[in-house]
Amino acid sequence: MAIERAIRLLLMVAEQEKPLHAQELAERSGLPLSTTYRYLEHFRRQGLIMQVATAQYSLGPRALQFSLSFERSLGLTSQVLERLHRLAERSEETVALVAAIGTRAVCLESVDSRYGLRYSFRRGSQLPLVRGASAKALLPLLSPETVQDVMRQERLSLQEQANLLREIASIQERGYVETEGEVDVGVWAIGAPIWRSTLRVPTAVSIIAPVVRVTERRKMQLRDLLLRAVMEW
Repeated sequence: MAIERAIRLLLMVAEQEKPLHAQELAERSGLPLSTTYRYLEHFRRQGLIMQVATAQYSLGPRALQFSLSFERSLGLTSQVLERLHRLAERSEETVALVAAIGTRAVCLESVDSRYGLRYSFRRGSQLPLVRGASAKALLPLLSPETVQDVMRQERLSLQEQANLLREIASIQERGYVETEGEVDVGVWAIGAPIWRSTLRVPTAVSIIAPVVRVTERRKMQLRDLLLRAVMEW
């Protein structure tokens, strides 16, 4: 359908951190260049995208309305964001607030460490719920039916399903999950479910750091900081 092709094109623009050329958008989407230009012009007139250079496009100012409306619908308040920033200051590492939306983990907000870290799970990013501590920490908050849906969607083998169910039980017991290199090479993360979240969707918080910076002692420190933060949430 034409509307589906147009939406996919808009999402393609939204997912990029830098403007894309119309030719590149046409090649990635498989649309004719003339059709690509026509869709882009429709979106430009509505303020959803803007032309930042010759035939180069990025999201427009009206797209911000979608983001703000989404945050309000979830209950993402300034108080919640203050807690996240406080955890970033105390840990001196990158932190992320994530939510389960359907069968995906969505990063609602992230605060970067002052030391810098190359990682891909930033605000607005999505991940399978079975990859990385940030996403896996959400699993104990989901219904058994949703967990089954996730495993079917990810096409896990019977052994992988059994391993995941054991991991969920472990998170429920310990209150956290640690992973290394599951999303980005050389990156360690620890995530914890927020059992009494004020948000309207299952949420978790995580601390993300380079493997080279996290000794066993440092891991214990960050684990304690994270669990205390979750208790105060």
